Amino acid sequence: SASSAFSDSGHLAPATVGATSDQRSGVRPSQPRAMAISLKHAMQRWRLQEDGRSFCCPWHRFLREQEKLHLAMKRGNCKPDFGALGDQQCSKCGILGFADNLSQHWKCDICYSKNA
Repeated sequence: SASSAFSDSGHLAPATVGATSDQRSGVRPSQPRAMAISLKHAMQRWRLQEDGRSFCCPWHRFLREQEKLHLAMKRGNCKPDFGALGDQQCSKCGILGFADNLSQHWKCDICYSKNA
């Protein structure tokens, strides 16, 4: 679950918590911190509709919207063909490379390490 990536204090837990392994050889789980950063990047691409509700800050407003979407998606149909995209993986944080990064040498857009 999403909460398993976080400790009781709300901080990101070590990479092994809540991680699952990929069946392909040589592929390791992405670190929870990297997954949280990629989710944050996705949310920063959203334009939310005003709904008249007040929030303490934009961050918590976006998290509330993400939570609503998550619950709606959980109730949806199974997607047996859903899975991770690509085979290139950052050697530091474990996030998968995007299509525009698929070259022999690429820089991770999450942890900024150079990958070969």
